[in-house]
Amino acid sequence: MSLTIEQETDDITLAETAPVIEGNGVPDDAAKDAAVKAVNSQTEAIDARELKAILEAVLFVSPEPVPIARLMSILGTVSKAEVVQALGILTHDLDQDGRGIQLVQVAGGYRLVTKQEYGPWLKRM
Repeated sequence: MSLTIEQETDDITLAETAPVIEGNGVPDDAAKDAAVKAVNSQTEAIDARELKAILEAVLFVSPEPVPIARLMSILGTVSKAEVVQALGILTHDLDQDGRGIQLVQVAGGYRLVTKQEYGPWLKRM
């Protein structure tokens, strides 16, 4: 028995529809301000473990070195000393865990890079 498209779609139930984006899809200043306030309220109490994980995620997605000032801006209420300490812990953890990546300070910022000894395998990509 073959089903027509109408029969197939009758059985599909959508849990939620996607929001309609009006205009050019770029948020206005009020929306940006609200987003910044929401993030700032979430960053008021970041513990050391979470701070390290956030830094790792930010550095992982960045295509270029990220300066400490930029990391502080992203994190909100975290001090320079806390960022530096968390970067040190992240560096240590990556080295001690035998990971294939390392945290390096380069060009005025920090960046996650692959370890040189894994180059032969990376060249096969």
